[in-house]
Amino acid sequence: MTLSKDSILKKIKKKTGRPMKVSELARALGISEVQRRQFRNQIKLMAGEGTLVRLRGGRYGLPDKMNLVTGVFCGHPNGYGFLTSDTSEQKGDIYISPKYTAGAMHRDKVIARIESHNSSGRPEGRVMRILERSTTSLVGLFEPLDGNGWVIPMDNKYFYDIFVSSKHKLGAKTGQIVVVDITSYPEKHQPPIGKITEILGYSNDPKVELNS
Repeated sequence: MTLSKDSILKKIKKKTGRPMKVSELARALGISEVQRRQFRNQIKLMAGEGTLVRLRGGRYGLPDKMNLVTGVFCGHPNGYGFLTSDTSEQKGDIYISPKYTAGAMHRDKVIARIESHNSSGRPEGRVMRILERSTTSLVGLFEPLDGNGWVIPMDNKYFYDIFVSSKHKLGAKTGQIVVVDITSYPEKHQPPIGKITEILGYSNDPKVELNS
């Protein structure tokens, strides 16, 4: 058996009906002893990218068999978002309310669970896990506060303002457009944290608007 991710996925869809441990999957798929280490590594990679989901007890399963969907989160200025699935099996985007984003930012790759459907039939869900952060830096407007400051992203789909401590302001002043590197991503009770790496100029400068 060729141990590509595609071939493993096809075998799992065909031969398994429930989440299993790696050893159980190996037996079910007929993986030889000499291929076990490579197989285990492939399973871990597939879980990391969301093709499989790792559950408690070290069991792995298919997302769609557990009402889970892997895809890209698209933020909205009002704090909610939509998940666009990686596969054609999920029809339409999934609405994610502000309280269920789990710190996901615009363009992050996530796993979400469908929990209900609204009156028009649109699925609604919550982010269960963030698989990959897509954004490491942003351009935004600097606003000082109590010696520290906040960077308000120019792209309002990034609905979190980024906190910048006094030692990481790089001398930025009110109304300047800056580049901020994200050093800590948002969590339940904590905003994203960053440090300013470049000051582009003031927001009313046409050249700055063009570059940002």
